[in-house]
Amino acid sequence: NFAALMEILDYYLLWDPMIHLEAILTVVVLLLSFLCRKRHCLLQSIDSFAVKIGRHPKSAMIGIFLGTLLLHTMVSFFRPERQPKIHDEFSYLLAADTFLHGRLSNPQHPMWEHFETVHVLSQPTYSSMYPPLQGFILAGGKFLFNHYVAGQWICAALLCALMFWMLAAWVPARWAFLGAFLCIVRIGVLSYWANSYWGGTPAASRGATCRRQPWHIPSSSASQQWSPHLSSYQFLMHGQGPR
Repeated sequence: NFAALMEILDYYLLWDPMIHLEAILTVVVLLLSFLCRKRHCLLQSIDSFAVKIGRHPKSAMIGIFLGTLLLHTMVSFFRPERQPKIHDEFSYLLAADTFLHGRLSNPQHPMWEHFETVHVLSQPTYSSMYPPLQGFILAGGKFLFNHYVAGQWICAALLCALMFWMLAAWVPARWAFLGAFLCIVRIGVLSYWANSYWGGTPAASRGATCRRQPWHIPSSSASQQWSPHLSSYQFLMHGQGPR
């Protein structure tokens, strides 16, 4: 209804600092494009840099992955860690906590009728209703860095690297690099996909691998080396989609 729509708009437009940061970056880029007198030379420099990166796809993917994580680290100094608010987030965090305790599910509570909640199974066992991948991602972030959201950052960085890998099969390296850069700014750093406990980064990563493989004719040894590992990642994400 209209009230629910206004509540969503109020949350994302007024209270999400990432929306404000994205708006500021957009204004800055537009101003630079009009005011910079040497923008032609600047664009040529960026273009030549992108072409050089495209000649080494493996190094480019590693650089994009690490660069995205670096941007997340820098932004985290100005942004408090987000608290879970959506029903799905609590379900995914339940899955992550279950995995961290060495279990795939929890025993059914003897009075489960009084503790039923959204997106959580109460019988035959107490567990999340979603596929396990998102829970594993959050559990990995908590186990390695003591923060659940760190797993989301790693998954978002992997998505940006895979975006470059996918686009490189369809367009020249300069455009593939541009697409990866846009993915870093819009999805890898500023989107709720990377800054909450739910999102579509696993499904989008699977989509990137699927979109490249059926039509791609390998043109370098690096692509052939990466394909088996990405195929395994695609298999792991089977059944995982944005919720």
